[in-house]
Amino acid sequence: MGHINFASRELKLKAAMDWLQAALADGQPHYAGGLMLQAAEQGIAERTLQRASTLLRVQKTAVYSKKVSAGMKPGVEGWLWSLPAAVDASGAASGAYKPRKAKARE
Repeated sequence: MGHINFASRELKLKAAMDWLQAALADGQPHYAGGLMLQAAEQGIAERTLQRASTLLRVQKTAVYSKKVSAGMKPGVEGWLWSLPAAVDASGAASGAYKPRKAKARE
């Protein structure tokens, strides 16, 4: 089994958190699928982006489709992501909000 470079993993996670915070800084919800495509263009893996969203406490809202066409059932069409209200456009935390820290691995 290969050696896992945790320092590199943590740097990638920090970069993903910075990127995601900047992408959501306008305060508007963004489709998760679009964010994942943009992140991939920047070399950020989907799983790393998911971890970053969890640490930043990104709010995730389901978008439901009411249409039934071509055999598709009504249901979740996609997800909208946005920063919690306690984070302003500059990314600065206000009040008691603090992003969760990644757990250290042994």
